[in-house]
Parts: sequence; C-alpha cells; structure tokens
Amino acid sequence: MSCGHPAGKRNRPAIAQSFTVTDTNNPDSGESFTVVANHFKSKGTSGATGIDADQGDGQGNWNDTRTKAAEYLVDTWIPLLVSQGFDEDVLITGDLNAYKGEDPITTIKDAGYTDLVESFVGNDAYSFVFDGQLGYLDHALSSSSMTAQVTGLTEWHVNADEVNVFDYNNTIQDSNEASFEAKPTGNNLYEANAIRNSDHDPVIIGLDLGEP
Repeated sequence: MSCGHPAGKRNRPAIAQSFTVTDTNNPDSGESFTVVANHFKSKGTSGATGIDADQGDGQGNWNDTRTKAAEYLVDTWIPLLVSQGFDEDVLITGDLNAYKGEDPITTIKDAGYTDLVESFVGNDAYSFVFDGQLGYLDHALSSSSMTAQVTGLTEWHVNADEVNVFDYNNTIQDSNEASFEAKPTGNNLYEANAIRNSDHDPVIIGLDLGEP
C-alpha cells in the first residue's frame, strides 16, 4: 500500500508491505513483519519559503515538510495499516533526508521507534558524504514489538566512500543537470560490481522473527 499525506506532494509516497515466512522447515514460519519504505523531501533550496526555509539550525530546507511527513507516518498511516491487517511489527526504512538528531527522526523515536543504526553502529555510523562530512540519512527504525526481533544491522559502504567520477550516472547531460554531472566518454568507468551504484550506502538488517 502507498501513502499520501498532508505535507503535500514534496515527499515521495511511502510504500508498505507485510512479509510472512512460509518455509515449513523454518522455525520462524508463519511469522510476519511490515516494512515501510520512505524517501522524504531533500534539503535542496528550490522553492523553500517560510517555515520550510533554512532556519539556521543545521537542518536545512524543508525540515517542516519532512517533520510533518514523519508525524503523519507514525501517528496516522501506520496505525491505519495495522488496523487493516498489516503486521504490527514494523520497520521504517529509507532515505529520510534527516540526520539522527533532526526533528523528523526524533518525531519517529518519540512515537516509540528505535533508531537501529544508532543502536548497532553508534557514533561512527555514516551512509552519505556531503562536502567531505559524514553522516547517515538512510535509516532503519523499529517499532517496540519489532526491536527485540532484530539481531543486527550494518551499513554496506559501497557508495559513500567512492568518488563520484566512478558513478552510476550516465554520460548524458540532461536539461536539469549541471555540466559537472555529465561523465566523460573517453574511458568506460562502469564496472559490473556493487561499487557506486548510488550515492547512499544501503543498510542491511538481520532478523530472528518470533515472540520477543
């Protein structure tokens, strides 16, 4: 199921899916959990005005829009999903375009969710590099009933550490791209491996489903 919310159309719609283990040889068979994938509005300046403009607090542009999306997600949409039969063991994942101390993340944590990146990786966690500074915008947050079923988490550093000249982008400069985004054609920089398939690192979560 996908989600629209009152924060407008600037955030990409969240998508939710419940998964059930069906292997009869697996002790977790029959257990379920729900993943809610998100991509909140970026910090880009285009069109940001009023309370959504950069407030000088380190959270950049569109923080109010991202925070409203987080509020709607945990206060309205996920409870609606659960009431309609989605499993209540929930993982909120995705690029939330907010670092761990920013309003959208604290809003989700205040609703009872655990920041799994913080719990398992700690202060050294990062999944994105911007102007030489490390941090994580890519999150995994678990509901209270889900947290005890998480066995571990790691960030797979296949993207953030790589320079963007070895990139996944094509060599075509589209009308909305800056000139430096068009890649050279003299050498084939693409390799058939996992490196630099995005500009964000993926997050890998281990689960042992069942009663805590």
